[in-house]
Parts: sequence; C-alpha cells; structure tokens
Amino acid sequence: MRKSKKIVIFAEEMKMEHPTYQKEIADFEKSVGQLRERLLHTAQGYLHDAEQAEDAVQETLMRCWIVRSRLGSVGELPAFAMQTVKNHCIDLLRQARNRHFTDADDALCDDAPLADTQVIVREQHEWMMECLRRLPVGARAAIQMKGIDGLSYSEMASILGTTEAAVRAKVAKARKRLWELYKKRK
Repeated sequence: MRKSKKIVIFAEEMKMEHPTYQKEIADFEKSVGQLRERLLHTAQGYLHDAEQAEDAVQETLMRCWIVRSRLGSVGELPAFAMQTVKNHCIDLLRQARNRHFTDADDALCDDAPLADTQVIVREQHEWMMECLRRLPVGARAAIQMKGIDGLSYSEMASILGTTEAAVRAKVAKARKRLWELYKKRK
C-alpha cells in the first residue's frame, strides 16, 4: 500500500522537530493506512478519475492530521475522514460543474436540441437531489452509504450498530420513499 507523500513528508518534519510526537505519528499513520483504501474507493466513486481521487484523499488526510487533537477518540477518525472526503469530492464536482456550465452557455445557444436535453437532464438531477434532501436523515444516510459510498450491508451494519437484515430493510425502505418523492413531480 502506497503511503501519502504529503503525510510522509509532514510526518518526517514533525519527527525531526518534535521527537515526542513519534508515537502520535505512528498511531496516526497506522489508522490512516487502514482507512486509506476506503477513502480512495469513495473518492473514485464520486470523481471517476484516479488522479483527482488521489488528490482528494491526500487533502482529506492532511485535514485529518490537522484536526486529530480535536477528535475525541481514534474511533472518530474514520467517520470524520469519510465525511471530509465526501465533502471535498462534492466541492470539486461543484467547481467542475460551474466551470462546465459557464463554458457551455455559449454552446447551448448554438445547438437548441442539445440545449433542451441538457436542461432536462439538469432539472432531473436537481429534482433527485431535492428528493434526497427531503428524506429523513437516517434514510438519506442509508442511501448514501449503500449507493454512493458503495459500502456492503455488513459494513453498514457495523457502522450503525445493527444487523444486516435491519440495514437491508432500511435501505429498501429509503429507496422506496425516494422513488415515491421523485414520482410526485411528474
């Protein structure tokens, strides 16, 4: 498993300057090493680009290092890291979308059928996002963990502290509710 260059460089500087942090750095690197692949998988699921995903994970790991002392326990690191990588990926996607729409505005005027299709797709996407926002927090989290993060039912069960059967039921119920909300628009 490849270590993060930024973390390694930063950690080496810390070791040279503050020998008392060696154990803290070792513990952090150990916990990050176990979490890194999951973060990378999540980032690739959002960004669909290996380089951007790697950059997003690097940024996440740096943020985790910075806030490590504010986290209550080592157990909070995975949840914080997953949320941070998701937020960072969403920010990157928003930036890319805004650049795309700005660049595409002129092109939309030239090609009316394409413009209509893009408007419809954008409206459908916005409606789906609105439906997701309308879901209760638990249902939204279930859909996000399963559909976006790609977690298995067993991973979800361990995170939520419940059984796989309960998680399957929760995901099915959340999907059904999302579909009902989505259909109301039509």
